[in-house]
This record gives sequence, structure tokens and C-alpha cells, in this order.
Amino acid sequence: MRLTEQQKQQVRSQLEGSPGHCQVCGSQEWIIIDEMWALKPFFGPEPTQPVSHPLVAFFCAHCHQVILLSAIGLGLVAVPDKDA
Repeated sequence: MRLTEQQKQQVRSQLEGSPGHCQVCGSQEWIIIDEMWALKPFFGPEPTQPVSHPLVAFFCAHCHQVILLSAIGLGLVAVPDKDA
């Protein structure tokens, strides 16, 4: 799923209150990746359920360290209804 400009701005706004510097090189210049990513749990050789967790990824413009944040935690994706 591609992030809209509004969603990217929402991510930027939430990151402004955090320390904001790269833990590897100290830079404060981040690039938000345009697509959301999915983290899937490993259930062994054959997955028993198609479960995933949506993530927003961004990386340091200098050393390229990648950071993943929960799209649900950022309010970009609604919490799935387990009864649906």
C-alpha cells in the first residue's frame, strides 16, 4: 500500500517530537519510504495463517540505517477486528 502525502506528513509530525537523530551516525535527515511494508510471523516451514503487521519504513539519508514503525501505532491503519 502506497503512503499518501497526508500519511507521510502524519509520520513526520509524530517523529518531530522524538529524539530524531540516527543511532548509527547521528544524522537527523530521514527519508520515508513510499510504501507500507508487512511483517509476517514465522510459524515454521509452512505458515498456518496469513497474518501480517503493517509497517512504515524510513531510513537515514547518510548511513542508510532502516527504521520500522507500526502503521497501526502511528494511526495510519485501523486495528483489525478479530470478529470480522
